[in-house]
Amino acid sequence: MINFKRMFMFLLLFMISLISIYIVDGSHFFRYLIDKKYCFDYNNISNNDLFYNQSYEKCVKIGNAKELNDFNNNVYHLIEFNPVGYIIYNDDYSMILENSIEAESPYKNYSNNLLYFGFLNYFYIGSDNCITNITDNYTIELNDSNKERLKYASSLLDDRIKSTSKKKSDASNLKSQLPDEYAVLNSQSTITMANTTNFFNNNCGYISGALIIYYAANVWGRSYLYSGYYISNQLVTDIQNGRPGSSNSANLEGALNDYMNAHNDPHSAKVNMWFNPAAHTIFDRVEEDKPVVIYCDLISPINGNQISHSVVVHKVKRSVETLFFGIRNHFDYVLSVHMGYGNDHNNIQVAFDTMSISGLVNLHKSSDDL
Repeated sequence: MINFKRMFMFLLLFMISLISIYIVDGSHFFRYLIDKKYCFDYNNISNNDLFYNQSYEKCVKIGNAKELNDFNNNVYHLIEFNPVGYIIYNDDYSMILENSIEAESPYKNYSNNLLYFGFLNYFYIGSDNCITNITDNYTIELNDSNKERLKYASSLLDDRIKSTSKKKSDASNLKSQLPDEYAVLNSQSTITMANTTNFFNNNCGYISGALIIYYAANVWGRSYLYSGYYISNQLVTDIQNGRPGSSNSANLEGALNDYMNAHNDPHSAKVNMWFNPAAHTIFDRVEEDKPVVIYCDLISPINGNQISHSVVVHKVKRSVETLFFGIRNHFDYVLSVHMGYGNDHNNIQVAFDTMSISGLVNLHKSSDDL
């Protein structure tokens, strides 16, 4: 007697394998499933080739391929998806540095003389012996002093990527690597679906602060902090409370404490702030269902001022290996962040190695949550 159920399952698996073969081997963009490494044939990439974006578990179409450089002879590759999305990838170490299927590529309107020094440090070389930051539109003169700073930034990024790549390779060779670990907010969609389109410029810290207040009100049950169904510019204004637009983590800590005191929050330890936080600290906070604000530093002109942009982390992935006596080692952290602007930049995945982080801020969930 024919077992129709078994036959159906066989046919289904056969069709899935055919689709996988087409996705993996049918285009010029290859994905190796065994070691999770990606290999790009940049000379043969053409528009609308299919690529299975493993991180988002979706197929996307390839748009443009671009080359990014730095001041230390390193090359990074940028693939822009069609109609939107991008990946920044390092061939030498087989590492994805940034990845999104929703956000526009930071280099979308630029094709030549592109520079990359890590997350948010997107530049192009101008014709006047200067480089220009694409997202913040400021310039840095290419004098000897600044060239040394840029070379240092280039080597620092390269060293961090190289170190993580070696750990991944060693773990793979020793067969000591365990399945990846994830820390995800209990209601991640509360952050990823929060729309900050047309919010005020130059106050990203307070927008990030509004996002975590919004989360506490809607997920932790602290509706006395904010009763709006959507996050609003008014919430940002109330948290900022007349402070200058630019902020650092210490200023945001004070602003959030003042806001919570004004709303009679009963928790004695309201806000936690760290300088130069470690990757595992970010992982631990998100695992505790605490969205965290991190301040990401930008390479800036030498004028005595530090430029940074704050984002909210809602998910963290990390690789794990087991050492002697069962000791675990964690590495290759990837943060999923809400950029604080628009509605298409709410779930960008960024390798921790690409970031320079000066501060972290999160709310406490209870009075004894120190």
